[in-house]
Amino acid sequence: MGRTTSLPTAPPDPCAVALLRGSDRAAVTVAVLALYLRGAVEAGRPGTAHAR
Repeated sequence: MGRTTSLPTAPPDPCAVALLRGSDRAAVTVAVLALYLRGAVEAGRPGTAHAR
């Protein structure tokens, strides 16, 4: 019998997952949310964001 080993894997890229499962719009939403959570952008008027 052969041995099997599992290699550690990195967590999937959220933008790539959104693109594969959803659409371009889903990937952009995830990317903007990531920037917002890092403090790189702030919300503006509805539908807009501003760089900090």
